[in-house]
Amino acid sequence: MSQSKLFLLITLLAGIGLGAWARDAIQSEPVDFQLNQNQDVGAFVIDNNGPSTDRAAQQVIDELRAELERAEFERSDLRDQLEAISIRLSALDKKPVASAPSRNEFKNSRMGTQKRRGAGGLTLASLAEAGISERDAGAIKSRLDELSMQRLYLRDQAQREGWLGKEEYRDEIRRLNTAQNNLEQDFGSDNYSRYLYATGRPNQVNVQSVIDNSPAYNSGMQNGDRLISYDNQSIYDARTIRQGTQRGTAGELVPVVVMRDGQRVEIYVPRGPLGITMDSQSIRPPDQP
Repeated sequence: MSQSKLFLLITLLAGIGLGAWARDAIQSEPVDFQLNQNQDVGAFVIDNNGPSTDRAAQQVIDELRAELERAEFERSDLRDQLEAISIRLSALDKKPVASAPSRNEFKNSRMGTQKRRGAGGLTLASLAEAGISERDAGAIKSRLDELSMQRLYLRDQAQREGWLGKEEYRDEIRRLNTAQNNLEQDFGSDNYSRYLYATGRPNQVNVQSVIDNSPAYNSGMQNGDRLISYDNQSIYDARTIRQGTQRGTAGELVPVVVMRDGQRVEIYVPRGPLGITMDSQSIRPPDQP
């Protein structure tokens, strides 16, 4: 009986020693499975530091950056459209309640809105209805169509050559956006205002109220003034004047031109917050005599 107990004790100690040795071996020398031609395709390990993984990750990052860039441009356009919708809703609140429109009236109203929605749906007819001459309307439409195609070609080239979403791509997009913003410079402020009206975007900003003892109040700005320019830059929407107040040196005097009772009035205000509430509108400019 004692010999059996001794044998079991020796076997137990040997098992403990063997288990400890195997554990240390596993911890000190991790097994590295590598896939070769003679192994089954199911036996592999993912190398997180491999070059193929880096390339895939970089491609995902580039695609996300491109999506973000496009989203920024689309957000700017949507912001303008939302502002135009807000203007129309505000105008509806001021109108007396009327009976529900007929089916044909609703259809015509919807068609009119579609004609004045964004550059993508811009037509020669909508530009002409805004008061732009046939020649200038054709030139504006051609310019916008050309810029749209340039954006498509740019994205295709960047995708093929692997620089989509990178700084080079963003620089080219900014260049195309600048070219579109130069419509005012190339076709004049009147045509540009009519173009904005044709797309349903704000083209006029009015002063709703002036805070007492604010910079605008002390400079002589009044309720009902229409803002024409700020620091020699034309004003078509509230965002433009907010951006203008944040440029340059705070406190420096800048010229502001307003339309008051049919007369242009120039006043000087310190750069910075004006202390006014504004109302952006999309209004068809009067025809030139």
